[in-house]
Amino acid sequence: MPPEKTAEWAKIEAERDIKQQLLAAQNRECPYCGKPINMSAHLHEKVFRSKGGMPGLDNSVVLCSECHIGKKGEHKNRRPYWEKFQRR
Repeated sequence: MPPEKTAEWAKIEAERDIKQQLLAAQNRECPYCGKPINMSAHLHEKVFRSKGGMPGLDNSVVLCSECHIGKKGEHKNRRPYWEKFQRR
């Protein structure tokens, strides 16, 4: 940890905390393909910040690297994968 906590470091810690909570909620599985995932998986924003999305649990999901990069392709025609994880 750096000697002084910078804004960038605080952002990294916040994203790590979000990722840990989402991994638990998703049973450590990628919601696209069902592969087991861990902390090295990718944090994905449902609505990008540049499009007005807010950082946080409600706008995030954790994906395996293959699904996040889009190599699989078949998920693009499915209904949004995060629907099964939405809070009710």
